[in-house]
Amino acid sequence: MLEVSSQDIAKPSTDMEKAQIVIAHKEFYDNLLLLRIKLQKCLALANTLPQDIDKITAEDKEVCAYDTVKDLEQYLTMVVKYQTDLLAKNQNVKMIDKDKVSALTNKLNHKDFENVLQAHHEIFKPYRDETIQFWNERTKLASGKAAKSDFSAFDQPTLLQIDQIMADKTRLIERTQIKRSKYCIVGNPESINNDVDQEIFDDDDFYHKLLRDYIENKTADVTDSTQLGKQWLQLQKLRSKMKRKVDTRSTKGRKLRYTVHTKLMNFMAPNDQSPWSDEAKQDLYNSLFGKKSTA
Repeated sequence: MLEVSSQDIAKPSTDMEKAQIVIAHKEFYDNLLLLRIKLQKCLALANTLPQDIDKITAEDKEVCAYDTVKDLEQYLTMVVKYQTDLLAKNQNVKMIDKDKVSALTNKLNHKDFENVLQAHHEIFKPYRDETIQFWNERTKLASGKAAKSDFSAFDQPTLLQIDQIMADKTRLIERTQIKRSKYCIVGNPESINNDVDQEIFDDDDFYHKLLRDYIENKTADVTDSTQLGKQWLQLQKLRSKMKRKVDTRSTKGRKLRYTVHTKLMNFMAPNDQSPWSDEAKQDLYNSLFGKKSTA
């Protein structure tokens, strides 16, 4: 993959180089988006885990907590090292001391991750804001909106819109703590309501928006009628999932509740290795239940 920044696309170059840069950016973004979509099933399963941990014994708690913390430390260390390498390779990001930051990321425990991630955010923020502002101005010039304004919220600069949304972080966090889809938390009564549950993270509406955009982008240039039909069916399935279905008659045990398990993949029934023939088995069963007289 080409290592380029977003400003490289706007630099004077041949049309072929610009096309390669755009394709590289698009491929990288699609891979990140696909990874986020695949993580949604893990997130949904994590929300169903039991929340009443007081019933677990102290010894079990200690063992589970220790193993979980170690696994998370290993995973976060790998992510932070990748992030540090990407920041160090980007010439537009001004890092204070690349060698010092790299040394710190090799000796991390669970108490250090918040400070390291915050430091990375502060380092990356100027470059992020500059890039957003750069492309905000270029898209306005390309669309002809620079000379006219309708004083709407979408006519404001992108950075200003982001700052206004991020100003109320409490509201944003609470939106991710509302149960939006139908799943049952182990040990809790099944219900779908708008109460805030701090033990879950549910961004189902945002996930479906990403998934719909991903499908539309993948099939934007498709002209085959068969492929267009498949795209339409996928979009219809997404719309049906996004609608909240609440059955008011399923309370008080009036309807059987069950969970449909996913299909088994690469599964085959065991082969019969018995040396007995079907006739011998049938004779045995008949003799056991007295259906055949023995000589």
